Amino acid sequence: FWLALPSRTARLLRAFHPDAVVCQTAYDAAAALLARRIARVPARVVVEVHGDWRTSTRLYGSPSRRVLGGIGDAVAAAALRRADAVRTVSPFTAGLVRALGVEPAADFPAFMDLEPFVGPAAPLPPEPVALFVGVLEPYKNVDGLARAWRLAAPRVPNASLRLVGKGTRSDVAESLVREHGARWDRELSSAEVASALNDAWVLVLPSRSEGMGRVLVEAFCRGRGVVGTRAGSIPD
Repeated sequence: FWLALPSRTARLLRAFHPDAVVCQTAYDAAAALLARRIARVPARVVVEVHGDWRTSTRLYGSPSRRVLGGIGDAVAAAALRRADAVRTVSPFTAGLVRALGVEPAADFPAFMDLEPFVGPAAPLPPEPVALFVGVLEPYKNVDGLARAWRLAAPRVPNASLRLVGKGTRSDVAESLVREHGARWDRELSSAEVASALNDAWVLVLPSRSEGMGRVLVEAFCRGRGVVGTRAGSIPD
């Protein structure tokens, strides 16, 4: 896919002659920069950094991706340095870019459709519920969540855990359902996530890396607190 992307992008550049190409990852930017050279179209390349690009090879998908970590880092760094502009979505992602010697042209949160989440907060349910919402991937640290819940569950017998998401670590969710009676929904609409927040006491976000953390904002909109790690943009 990535080898074919520059040639496909080059065809699009020739067809549309855009003034700019906006990319949402550093890897897309690398393909766009190469395509610009191939197509000989002077479109500007703008990169929006939504997260730590290094997680795509280290904390996402198959462990075999780690073999490509060094190459991926070099490609991403080169693309960010050669892009015409770089925009970031949080102080954390701005720091990642500045570490490469690149000053962001702008730093602002990405658009979030918060309409399903705004409004008066619902009262807390009678029994404590901890809610996790996110993809079941290593960078979300669902393994750490499982270890923590196994310690906490015996001490708070009336508490329950609810998981929302799917991914390569579905086995972790299955074990929590089997061993601790956790509730697991593989996919919910935005309105259903808002309802799940209403039914919870806290949102749990144990991520090893987080570019922006939209679900944090959604939880605050519903008047729910957050238990999170000091990772990525969560402290921001």
